[in-house]
Amino acid sequence: MKIKLFLANLVLVFASNTMKSPLALKELSADKVANLLSTDFDYAKEFVKAIDKKYIPQDYQDLIKEKLYDKIYLTLLKIFQTSIPLIGHADHVYSVAFSPNGKYVLTGSGDNAARLWNITDLNNITSIPLTGHTKAVWSVAFSPNGKYVLTGSYDNTARLWDISYLNNITSIPLIGHTNSVYSVTFSPSGKYVLTGSLDKTARLWNISDINNITSIPLIGHRYPVSSVAFSPNGKYALTGSWDDIARLWDITDLNNITSIPLIGHTNSVYSVAFSPNGKYVLTGSRDKTARLWDITDLDNITSIPLIGHTNSITSVTFSPNGKYALTGSWDDTARLWDISDLNNITSIPLIGHTNSVYSVAFSPNGKYALTGSNDKTVRLWNLDLTHLTLEQLIFIAQARHLKSTKKSVDILMQDPEFKTIFNSFNKKEQKKILDEFNIINITISQSESEEESTKSKEEIE
Repeated sequence: MKIKLFLANLVLVFASNTMKSPLALKELSADKVANLLSTDFDYAKEFVKAIDKKYIPQDYQDLIKEKLYDKIYLTLLKIFQTSIPLIGHADHVYSVAFSPNGKYVLTGSGDNAARLWNITDLNNITSIPLTGHTKAVWSVAFSPNGKYVLTGSYDNTARLWDISYLNNITSIPLIGHTNSVYSVTFSPSGKYVLTGSLDKTARLWNISDINNITSIPLIGHRYPVSSVAFSPNGKYALTGSWDDIARLWDITDLNNITSIPLIGHTNSVYSVAFSPNGKYVLTGSRDKTARLWDITDLDNITSIPLIGHTNSITSVTFSPNGKYALTGSWDDTARLWDISDLNNITSIPLIGHTNSVYSVAFSPNGKYALTGSNDKTVRLWNLDLTHLTLEQLIFIAQARHLKSTKKSVDILMQDPEFKTIFNSFNKKEQKKILDEFNIINITISQSESEEESTKSKEEIE
């Protein structure tokens, strides 16, 4: 059924019910309905009744669910975030990456090895070591086609690994830096790689002919280059340095490479990243802030700070859809930022590590995140909460609104419709809801959601 036709019919349905003021729904967009479900208790209550009576077509429920999910996503993740540890390294985990198909994870550690993890079955995650470096592996990356990986090490080299056959992995060193290789990445085409080093340079390597690899230095920073990235179109490179500056390099003409500084941080820039559309870059710094830079006009680059961490920011990245950013910090947390509205940027922490978070990454589908830490573990986070029903989203949206307006959330539990929705959550979810919203004098249902004990790692507990 067409949405406009449904909205017109829904006016009559609601007019015949008990809504205190039937709205001209034909004039409302799905966004407006989602807003009402988030703020108007009576409206939300009647909407839930309409769902129960099957007055609302499923396609429209799905549309509203999508809108409401986006609206309250960070709240949902704050309450229901789950992760599992990947244990295998014997020292700090400095770098993490997802394969392009999302089936593998690559990690680098102070134990001088990288590890390739198979995460296709979350109940049976396995890994194999990539050994060849003689000192700590500080950075890792997958090639765009997933057949190669790149590692950077304190042994002053990067290594290019052929993982086409997992029972016969081979590697060759990229030799050119005169100090530790701090950061590595592939170009979108896979023909080039970029490395950053404590020798104060970045190097651009042409690997199109494995038997004749060449490189040229990018010279401009005054202190070590701690992070490197390519733009999505491959025309620009981005570097971050301990000189408190990020630099944007135009590499369209390799005989005439130029750069412009991005000045705004007050301490070392530890991490840099391009947005998926190439219009923004993100930087993370020892000054405890990340900065989001608008580079659409290179003659007028502007930035805004992302403030929330309480210690140095070590790693930054964008979600595949560009709506979110992820940062890691020495404050032992990662933070997920909603940057879809630059006038209202919000964030929540991902809490689970017991030491500094050195590296963060999104899966290609955006449903998972990966963090590496000084606690010697990697954590795989489930960011996908679409299993929640529309009614459950309405419950959380209402609870969030009541809490934000300093009203008691207990009112929801006193309403039969909303109490029924609460009981539809599993026991672990119920406990998290009670803790988040300080709901008291409520007994967790013993009859609902016993299935939680049999849930697999699909929810990543």
